Amino acid sequence: MATETIIWTGIPYGVITLKDGQRMARISVVASHRLEAPDTEGDTLSLYPIALNWTQHIRDNLQGFVVRAGTHEVKAELQDRHVLDPNWWAAMFNEKTFVRPYAFEDHTDKLIISYPTQNIVNTLKGIYQAVGFDSPDDLPDFRGRDSSTGQILNIPFNDVPWNKDIAQGMRAQLKAGVGDNVWLPPSIDVGAAGITGDPVNDLQKLMLFHYPANQLGTTLEEDKANVTQLAPPLPKTEEDFERYMDYHEVISSLGDYPELMRRLGLIVDILVPVDDVPVNTHEIRVAPLWDSPEIENRLIGEFPRTAVIWKEASDTFLAQPREASIPQIEDGQLVINPNQTYFDLVQVDVDGAGIKLVNFLNNMASAEAADMLAVDSPGKQGLPTMRSAGFSLNLTARDLIMYEFFNKTADDNQLVEKGVSEDLLFYAEDLLRGYRVDMWDTLSGQWHSLCQRVGNYNIEGTDLSWEGVPDEGFAQMGMSQAAETEEGQPPATDDFYLHESMFRWEGWSLVAPRPGKTIGEQGDTNSPMADPQPQPMMPFKLITTFKAASRSLPRLRFGTGYRMRVRVADLAGNSVSLNDASDSLVAPAAPDEPEVYYRFEPLSPPSIFLREEITFDDAGESVAHMVIRSFNSSPDLDNAPVSDTNERHIAAPPTSQLMAETHGVFDDMAGRLKNDPSTYNIIASRDLAVDTSQTKTPIIPEAQMELPYLPDALAMGAAFRNLPGTPDDEVWGKVDGTGQLAYDPVPGVLPRPGTMTHIPFLPADTPQLPDGLLALYTFEEGSGNVVHDVSGVGDPLDLTIADPGNVTWGTDNLTIDTATIIASAGAANKLNSGIQATNEITIEMWIQPSNDLQSGPARIATISQNPSLRNVTVGQGMAVQGDPLRGYVARLRTTETTQNGLPPLNTPDNLVTTTLTHLVFT
Repeated sequence: MATETIIWTGIPYGVITLKDGQRMARISVVASHRLEAPDTEGDTLSLYPIALNWTQHIRDNLQGFVVRAGTHEVKAELQDRHVLDPNWWAAMFNEKTFVRPYAFEDHTDKLIISYPTQNIVNTLKGIYQAVGFDSPDDLPDFRGRDSSTGQILNIPFNDVPWNKDIAQGMRAQLKAGVGDNVWLPPSIDVGAAGITGDPVNDLQKLMLFHYPANQLGTTLEEDKANVTQLAPPLPKTEEDFERYMDYHEVISSLGDYPELMRRLGLIVDILVPVDDVPVNTHEIRVAPLWDSPEIENRLIGEFPRTAVIWKEASDTFLAQPREASIPQIEDGQLVINPNQTYFDLVQVDVDGAGIKLVNFLNNMASAEAADMLAVDSPGKQGLPTMRSAGFSLNLTARDLIMYEFFNKTADDNQLVEKGVSEDLLFYAEDLLRGYRVDMWDTLSGQWHSLCQRVGNYNIEGTDLSWEGVPDEGFAQMGMSQAAETEEGQPPATDDFYLHESMFRWEGWSLVAPRPGKTIGEQGDTNSPMADPQPQPMMPFKLITTFKAASRSLPRLRFGTGYRMRVRVADLAGNSVSLNDASDSLVAPAAPDEPEVYYRFEPLSPPSIFLREEITFDDAGESVAHMVIRSFNSSPDLDNAPVSDTNERHIAAPPTSQLMAETHGVFDDMAGRLKNDPSTYNIIASRDLAVDTSQTKTPIIPEAQMELPYLPDALAMGAAFRNLPGTPDDEVWGKVDGTGQLAYDPVPGVLPRPGTMTHIPFLPADTPQLPDGLLALYTFEEGSGNVVHDVSGVGDPLDLTIADPGNVTWGTDNLTIDTATIIASAGAANKLNSGIQATNEITIEMWIQPSNDLQSGPARIATISQNPSLRNVTVGQGMAVQGDPLRGYVARLRTTETTQNGLPPLNTPDNLVTTTLTHLVFT
């Protein structure tokens, strides 16, 4: 006979106050379904009449719940019955819905393959620091290693032995120990500096983690015959998908959408008057009250207990964490302070850096051992480069924690199957669905949720649509397993792969896709990038799309300080709110010592471009090898200069749009990413796809090259070592204010022999003027009472200094010593006309405030008739209840602002400094 079992789990969710002032303790009840039937009866939902019409039964037949706190019982009402919509359930499930009899998945015998990320980070840090210390001014020389000690410089090992046999042996050794694991807190000090543990073994575990799982069960010959192993393709037709997922799997997948689960009746929020909750309540159980004997007789109910914290005075009503649990939960948040817990914040791409280091060391060791190094092969080589990868929160020994979780869930399931679920006591860790991550940054000085989203829910083929639903998603644990070797064939192993990284923030939402296009299906190299569109091939026809909530995300920028905190979300999607979360359970713990985001990618060498094609007559010449032939008729002319030239364009190396964005290249005055058409056009025109038809070296004959790509923001110029004709006794050459090369010693620096000549990509005497320029003031006059408009556009809009004695002229600058007005004699007609014609305006300036305290705002640049009638103003500071803002302010008169340009646009507080500042309003 088919049976329907429901596990009713009550989760405390704080205290709320109703409109009538009554204070109510809120409980979210999660209904977990287990449907079972003999194979002879069938495998469709028609066997389960209650589940077939679940939402309707919850709405029409569920009277409420009985909440038991110890021996005390109280009836609880549904908070909102109107949220239930049976139409959605009927559109997703019907009598033909495929149902596999519920079977608990016991993973206690599974091997979890992982590796210690913090050990790897410490190993990388120690090696790179040692090499940098031993070879500070040149690439390290990896020849001539001390074979007696097996060391490369200060690296404590020659190589990391790795091959297929080692991978299979490590896996077999780890598998043999499964079941013998006894959970003990890891003994390593996760905050220890330098290299800890066994670096070689740690790196081998990293290699095993990334070793193709299906090759663990094959021979080397089989691997060579089938180098690329792709997972079998997904079903293509609706008929193929009919039995791809069953009822239980679909219900489980809905856990990502707690708001939809409430609409379907899988989560029911109930209310209990706080006066009816005993003061000494430490645990609760919930049981449904039905008005239908048929439902009561049909359903099998299981009612586990939930440990709670109840403090009426502070409105505290939440699930109780276990004592000394790992990870530790406190007040609805993870305790993640590094050096005091098992967590660590990591910025670098640990996997990529570790794998590259292993391959580098092994290649060096193999080549030298086999005497494969050519005589002229370079002995000096740099270590593999690293990559910045946002912020990752890593949990040490996560595999051991998961073994403990597998054992506990197996024990819990036995209690349910024996019908004694009342012996089952859930703690906060048992009710965990995922994590809501907040980031604080020094740019805004505020906490931002990485999980706020807006969702759209639709059932294809129906008029059921629920759009613009705001909520918070959550990051969840992800484990992977090997794919089938062939369709219908089991994988080589059933091992789980679990990374110690709990989540990684790379500048966008953790719960909504980054805008843009994606690569096509796996293995389809000809599929163009396209906007991802959900294809509901399965019978359930649910389509969900999400986007990050507007202006909810912080900006990931190099040089900016960040702090992280993690709120736990339970099975009902409940958590502490963004505003109520504690600032003490964060990483780093010290408020004045945030984690600064660094760039680990090195700056690439300058790009070199030909001005004319190299022909057969130019033997010996290449893009990077310039040749000038003297054709001397006599040896006496060998030292005589020749008039011929050989030219190259030297340009900043290219970078990606995302790297430029992380450098803040596209940010506006307020520090946010610009969303104007001109910025988009610049990015789109310089972030083009690679032209695969271009097979020749590009030729750029123009005297001044215009970059066709986005330049690296760190590339300020090109450095030339030992240019012919440079002085031997000086070391550093740069372009001075007159445009001439000048060489000087570098004080306090022990230089390498030879000279270094630095040529900036943007010489000071040849400024790059923007498109659409209307007025330009360079302050080159040096004296007088007029600042000339040198843009060369239309009639000059010169400015007159009202009190010349109140200013001091410098080289290309003007210092205002005492307040004065510097203004045009007439209206700024050409500015107003240009702004009105394009509906765009940009004001760019370089200023150095004399102090950071101003009010008014103090006008820096303005197009205005008087202080109450203005078209646009960029100023410093604005009095807010008598307190200076210490920031910049812009006022722009539009159809949505007043004649005084209000409301204004303000930069973040404390942005003004007394150093030279590049300010742009657009």
